[in-house]
Amino acid sequence: MTSFPDRVAMGHWDDFENVEAALAPVVTELGRLPTHTELRARRLSGLSKAITRCHGGMEGVQRRASGHAPEIAESKVVHRQGFWKRFENVEAALRPHVERLGRMPTQRELRDRNDSSLSQAIDDYHGGTQEVGLRLGLAEPVSRRMRRGHWCDFANVERTLLPIIAELGRMPNDPEMNARGLSSLSEAIRREHGGFDQVRIRLGIQTPLERAPWKHWNEFQNVRAAILPIAEELGRMPTAKELHARGQGGLVSAIDQRFGGFREVEKRLGLPESPRKVRGHWQSFEHVATALAPVIAELGRMPKAKELIARGRSSASVAIVSRFGGFPAVAVRLGLGPVTDETIAAHADALARIVPSIGADPTALWTRMKRSWTTRGLDAAVAEYEADGNMERFASLLDG
Repeated sequence: MTSFPDRVAMGHWDDFENVEAALAPVVTELGRLPTHTELRARRLSGLSKAITRCHGGMEGVQRRASGHAPEIAESKVVHRQGFWKRFENVEAALRPHVERLGRMPTQRELRDRNDSSLSQAIDDYHGGTQEVGLRLGLAEPVSRRMRRGHWCDFANVERTLLPIIAELGRMPNDPEMNARGLSSLSEAIRREHGGFDQVRIRLGIQTPLERAPWKHWNEFQNVRAAILPIAEELGRMPTAKELHARGQGGLVSAIDQRFGGFREVEKRLGLPESPRKVRGHWQSFEHVATALAPVIAELGRMPKAKELIARGRSSASVAIVSRFGGFPAVAVRLGLGPVTDETIAAHADALARIVPSIGADPTALWTRMKRSWTTRGLDAAVAEYEADGNMERFASLLDG
């Protein structure tokens, strides 16, 4: 277990670099930010107090570390029991999301950003997204105290939807409705008005799709006739999501239930493969590493979740969090985690020759290594030095 002496110089923990340097190996060990109890168990009670008093709590440390110590910025925060029952803690945790989005985040947006505990707390203790949005002035009380049957009247639905459609240029989706405090309207659209597609049709936003005749999709030639024009447009077999977006839910059901699934239909039609992954693809760490490799090469470091999502690798991001211990743990496995005492010890012989030649103070150098270098970077620099005495890579790390 990573531990540090409890006694440090006066003002030591006021320096945020010292906070980062002390937290980094603990985060690597746990795969997340530690609790205050875990800090005290490591003889870091002074650090625990400083985080609370001087650095805005664990969330403040996490936000401030962003861009400087990615292993801390991307780590999950674990809170003491009862933490989320206090509304001020929920409000503080929501603030960066609201600043980023300019509105109340949806539950899905919170979960996508690794804030599932905040999302759960909003539902469990504070009445849901709409109620919290109302308390924070981030949602309109349009659906809060509606009389019974308000949304059964389509005129009320139309009156509420038209300004949103004018703003978006299209029919809103569920997250956009929830962000406006209109989750009850979404439910009424499904329950009372036949779903979003039917409401689109009634509002004249979309021409209704012709309903396929009874047993139409039992014939493969009808499936072929429907898919080939879409495949020609896309250059491959469409996915279920793409067919649903075209109002072809019946075709999707037929493919799955009558014709052996999308892969089988793809083969029968002789089409190029769609971008689906085989079942279990993301259970393999090698596949995750392969997906990360070009992004790491581009960024020169372990990417963040939002950077993977922006590059169309959201599935890899989900696998990292759900199967492989989170971004800090994967960074360590790829050699992109922070340098540890064990890594330094493993290179002790080479470093004993390198450090005197560059005139560096060993203690200051070790602190800097653990704060801003990666294991992969140190390994490569030492290997290059051991091979031919070349110090260029080591010098570039010092200059970086």
